[in-house]
Amino acid sequence: MGLGPRRGAAARPPAAPAAPRTPLARRLPALTAAARTLAALCLAALVVVNAVGLSAVGAPAGTPDQVTERSWDMFAPSPPRATWWALAPANLTSGERVNAITGEPFDASRPTEVAAMHRNERWRKFFADARVEPRLRESLARHLCTRWNRTHDSEMTDVQLWYLSERTDLDGPESVERERLGSYRCGER
Repeated sequence: MGLGPRRGAAARPPAAPAAPRTPLARRLPALTAAARTLAALCLAALVVVNAVGLSAVGAPAGTPDQVTERSWDMFAPSPPRATWWALAPANLTSGERVNAITGEPFDASRPTEVAAMHRNERWRKFFADARVEPRLRESLARHLCTRWNRTHDSEMTDVQLWYLSERTDLDGPESVERERLGSYRCGER
């Protein structure tokens, strides 16, 4: 058997030379131009949509044109008319007098930052509730004594609880009202 054409087989014509393939680098400028056109159309659509949105709403929020739409519900219908704070003067076995809440030497004057008197909002709420609930006052006094005596050499012998309120008066001097909530001996139940 030879290597020549088989019998009965039709001779094939020689194949045409293959079309040269275009490298990606030659097709890239066409893709890049299409991508740029698509990006430009998207950007133009975004600008148009935003412009229509601004004109439909009017002025952006926070501009003087919208002042009439602001709400003051936080201050209405009755804003706070007083600032209050608690005092807890306590006597120590050393003869010193301290504020049992802060641990500092006792000072009956209004604190510069009333909010700083309480560690957090929960403590502020507890002090407000203790004003009207005698059982909480006893618990608070016991806690203040125990906390002090656990961490200091000079023990706390007794503590008083006071509620002070300074009314906000725009037309005159502001006065401080004092309300004694109770006096408690440390170590007693």
